[in-house]
Amino acid sequence: MISGKISHVVSGFAPTMAKAISAVFPHVIHILDRFYLIQFFTKALQRRRRNLEKAKKQYQTRLIDRCLARQPEDLRTEEREWGVEWKQEDPAVKHIHEALNHMRYVLKATTLKQAARRLKEWLQRYQFHVCGAIAKIAKTVRYREQEYLHTGL
Repeated sequence: MISGKISHVVSGFAPTMAKAISAVFPHVIHILDRFYLIQFFTKALQRRRRNLEKAKKQYQTRLIDRCLARQPEDLRTEEREWGVEWKQEDPAVKHIHEALNHMRYVLKATTLKQAARRLKEWLQRYQFHVCGAIAKIAKTVRYREQEYLHTGL
């Protein structure tokens, strides 16, 4: 049994979860977990990484995944250089990586107004992107836009 007043609920992106939350707690603020949002991008990068020449060596796959998932400023110079090579080798990797870092910028918003503006800009840029993985992520975010806006706050 839940006691006390519940004002916020955090969940993943599953539409059924959103329906359950609104049915049980109709007046709470629903917040989407950032982890799952970032995971959309990292999984898309992992799928694309298979096309990279260096990834054909099995021991390199974890290194590639780690380098592509982290923020560029958190990488060593050598790892950043590899990232540049991989992005030149596969344009989809470049696009997904850029969209991920742009989303991280959106998530750094400190006010609801700022978050809404940044998200609107992100969606305008990526909603109909030529890279199918990005367009799919944008569609998911657009569908759950209200819950998403509370994610970064």
